[in-house]
Amino acid sequence: MATADQLLFAVTLVAALGCGLMAGLFFAFSVSVMKAPAISVWGGTVSANARIARLARWFGAVVAKTSAGPAWMQDRGWSQIEWQITRAQWEDVRLTRGS
Repeated sequence: MATADQLLFAVTLVAALGCGLMAGLFFAFSVSVMKAPAISVWGGTVSANARIARLARWFGAVVAKTSAGPAWMQDRGWSQIEWQITRAQWEDVRLTRGS
């Protein structure tokens, strides 16, 4: 049976490894994908997905296109939103946040 100290160590280790993995992914994205001068990254979501919208804005993305979307989305009053972030926007966000 695991003691509280062993459990705390395991949880701390998993959290540290997860943070390291996310930092590595962020660094790899910054170095490889966003280094091309004219590149832009696009992503899409449903208008009702507020979490993705908040995350996209946090990264500096802007709404590039809004369309009606498929029938099942229209039935719910939703639309399809496409996000875009350019290298310049990415750099602005990185400088603002000190990354």
